[in-house]
Amino acid sequence: MLSLRPFQEVAPGVLEVREGGGLACVFGLPFLAAGVFVTLIGTGVLRVQNADEVPRWGWPVLLFMGLAFVAVGSALVFGRSWTRLDTRRRRILKQWGLLSPMRTEENRLQDFYEVCLKFHGGDSDSADRYPVVLKAGMGGKDLEIYSSTNYGEARERAVFLARFLKLPLTDTSTEHPELLHAVPRQEALRPTFATAESAPQAFRPQFHAQPGGGKRRVGPDYHPGPGSG
Repeated sequence: MLSLRPFQEVAPGVLEVREGGGLACVFGLPFLAAGVFVTLIGTGVLRVQNADEVPRWGWPVLLFMGLAFVAVGSALVFGRSWTRLDTRRRRILKQWGLLSPMRTEENRLQDFYEVCLKFHGGDSDSADRYPVVLKAGMGGKDLEIYSSTNYGEARERAVFLARFLKLPLTDTSTEHPELLHAVPRQEALRPTFATAESAPQAFRPQFHAQPGGGKRRVGPDYHPGPGSG
């Protein structure tokens, strides 16, 4: 089985990308704990010493802040996403949920013609990102498969994905786009059994010269008539 985390070939011709958990859980635990604590204060379950000094409108604000922290923390701790690329059934399943899938989106694999490595610049609150996406044709919506803040990791996984899907790969993260992996269009997503040796060969009729300048056709559909030499 091929493996390049978070990519994992779970079955022949089926690649799965799992995101969530791991370090996200570590970052989410403080948000979740703080959210639960503030929510309990906002609902009055936990009493504070200066409760008499808090204005009436302060309790709903505390409750709202607590619920917001709980939502963010829960998404980081329990949130998961699964992307399954099935070259046998020619489909892509994108799923989201908490610990287990709760929402599913399905796309046809043949609607995408290229793997593309992009660049999204960050700001003061976020880092630069290098997403790996599948480019859709006919005005379709591109599908992001993986994203990293490290260019080397993103490029390595983009090459892995392009080779697995037998699609061309273009790096547009710089000012000058670069074709990293080229695949003839007729070869994309070709079934594994369709090799050059097993493909049927087209019949080409052959001709042999006869005395007198004539030609005789020789092939599987040739049936000599009476008097044929």
